[in-house]
Order: sequence, then structure tokens, then C-alpha cells
Amino acid sequence: MIFEEAAKLDKADQLASYQNQFNKPENVIYLDGNSLGMMPKDIPQLTNEVVTEQWGMELIGGWNNHWLDLNERLEHKLAKLIHANKAEVFIGDSTSINLYKLAKALIQTNQFSNNLVSDNLNFPSDRYILRGLTDFSPELNYHEIEFNTSDQADIKLIESYLKKHRGVYCFSLSTYLSAYLYPVNELNKLALENGSIIIWDLSHAIGAIEIDVEESSMLAAVGCTYKHLNGGPGSPGFLYIDEELSNSVITPIQGWFGHKDTFGFNDKYQKGPGSMQFKVGTPNILSLAASEAGIDITLDASMLAIREKSLKIAKFIYKFVEDELGQHGVKVIGPANEVQRGGHITLHHPESWRICKVLQINSAPKIITDFRPESFLRVAITPLYTSFKEIAVFLDSLKKVLESRSYQNIDGTRPEVT
Repeated sequence: MIFEEAAKLDKADQLASYQNQFNKPENVIYLDGNSLGMMPKDIPQLTNEVVTEQWGMELIGGWNNHWLDLNERLEHKLAKLIHANKAEVFIGDSTSINLYKLAKALIQTNQFSNNLVSDNLNFPSDRYILRGLTDFSPELNYHEIEFNTSDQADIKLIESYLKKHRGVYCFSLSTYLSAYLYPVNELNKLALENGSIIIWDLSHAIGAIEIDVEESSMLAAVGCTYKHLNGGPGSPGFLYIDEELSNSVITPIQGWFGHKDTFGFNDKYQKGPGSMQFKVGTPNILSLAASEAGIDITLDASMLAIREKSLKIAKFIYKFVEDELGQHGVKVIGPANEVQRGGHITLHHPESWRICKVLQINSAPKIITDFRPESFLRVAITPLYTSFKEIAVFLDSLKKVLESRSYQNIDGTRPEVT
């Protein structure tokens, strides 16, 4: 029955042709795109051209001929994805470095008091960055909102904090564990009314859900390009700051590429306009060049179509889990309401790690999912390169593993990257 339903859905899938634009290894079902996206087929040719032709043959001439415009071109495309102006987006560095620059810059304006606030659903690295800022700046205070559950936020508690503690907040728009989506419009409005600002980490959201910074009154954000945007390992992070707000902030890391006259080599730093000031050093050309293909594919497919298919995949998974896997101790973590869910589904089972492992080594085809301690199995919903048939094979294989308990024969040793 599940395969018949998958066949019907695949036949009606308007995004099916995009699978041909990715390098899909044979006999592999890849459901870990929320950690590292699949490689677009054009990447080897594109990177080879940058290395052998542009760098290899043109040498330093590559800067004027190709590379100086690369940042601006990608920023324009990324801005389209989130409905921002080009001057409001910087692409480069990592998510963590961009968060440091943005949080420090906002605190230095003295508009938002000295409180840095996050919650226990946020990605650990974001919390490390904010705590680190307070460790080296005694005048700053770090607050962490603690929720009783690991799958979704207590919005009433956040509202209470926003009313009591003015400051710079940071939340993940789509949480890394359960893909819970915050009510971004509501919280941005409340922050503004109470003299605060929220930096949104879009890492697990961009390329998975529709984001409109203008419609949602979003003023600041960071994120990465190697998950749903398929930019590759080490592909650049990005930063968004509202254009009007950028006029009142000064980046704490003042590098030459952020200078308004980069190659003037002036003695005194003068910040560039808009998000330009957040550039620091020489752009990482190889990783920037490789990230463009995934952004182009996403723009061409449209976030509306991607999100529509994503919700269909999620519904397909939810129904099977409810009908077939609940009796084996599997339950979905996170909200059932699709409006509150992002681009992956998290399943809970005490043996999640060994289940992930048996799906990889004892299944044909090999099925790659994602594990998070101590008992969570994350299933990426990546509409651009995942078919409903692949989802059906995964679910059927998972059911067989649970019925046979074949995971009991698997060594529980974990590698560093799970």
C-alpha cells in the first residue's frame, strides 16, 4: 500500500526533474540533507574551472575578472530567497563568526541593554558564542530560557522574558533537534514593543521553508549554506541586517574587505555601507564558487513549490509512523501542526543510534539518516532530490528493522560524526 501511494505522489511531483541536477550515488537513499546537502552535478565542472582556468591560468587576474564580483552576485541571489535587499546580506565566514559580529555590534549600540538571551532549544554553538561574549565582557549578562521539553518552545515564557529583560535575543527559526518553527512575526513584534531585538539563526530553515524578512519584521539573522542550500562542506555562512539598522551599528571585527574603500589602504577604518561592513578578510573563493549552484537550483524551483512538497512528504511519514511504527516504540518529536514544523522530522526510539547504523550497513539500498544524542533519529525532508518512493523504502526498511530487532546485533560504538 505504501509503495502504491508513493508511486501516485511521484507521478504528480512537479519537482521530480530536479533530482537529475544532483549527484545521487547508486543504491543510496540520502536522508541527511539537514546536516549536509547533496552535491549538485555542476559542482565538479564549476570548481575545476575556478581552480584550473581562473586561478591556474589567470592567477591574480582572477580577482578583477571573476572573484571580486562573486560575493555581490551571491548576496543578490541569497537576498531574493529571504525577500531582502542586496545591501542587507553578507555571505562569507561561518554562522558562528557572523553571530558574534552581529550580537556584539548590536550590544555596542546601547539600544538594547546588556542582556544576551537564548534558550535551550537553540543550537549549542549559538549559545557558546553568546556565553563567550559575556565571559570576556563582565558588563554583559547571559540568560538562557529553559523549557521543560526538548521539542518545542514555551512561547508564553519567551513573552515573559521579553517583557522583563530588554536585550539581544537569539533563537533558531527552525530548531536543530525537532524542526520546531517559532512564531517569528509574533515574537519580532513583541521584541520591538519591548525594546529588544531577535537575531534569528536560519541554518535549518533557509531552503526548507519560505522566509520573508520584510513581512515578518525580521531585523537580523545568520545562517549557513551547506544544509538545504546544498553548498557543500565548509560552504560560507551568511548574515542579514536591516538596512536602516545597519547605519547605527559598527562591526566589532573591522577588516579591510569591510572598509568602504577596500583597496585604498587607508590608515583609518571607515565602514562600508549596509552589510558590507561585516566583511572581514579575503573571501574564500573556492567555497563561495561551489555554493552558487545550490542557491540557483533553489531559486529556480521556488520555495513555494519546495515547501508544498515538503509538507506532503511529512504527512506521508507521519501517517506511516502513526499507523505502523508506534507499536514498536517509535514516536515523532515536535509539533504535529505543519505550520510549526520545518524541513526535517525527528523520531524517538531508545535504540536510534543502532537503528541508524543497521539502515546504513545492512540495507539494500544503503539508507543514510541522522542521529542526535541520546535517542533521536532525524529524517531530512529534501524535496529537490528525494522521491516519495525513497521515503517509502526507508519507512518499510525501518519497520522491518524494528520487527526483527536486527539492531540488537549491531555494535553501539559511535564515530565522531554521527
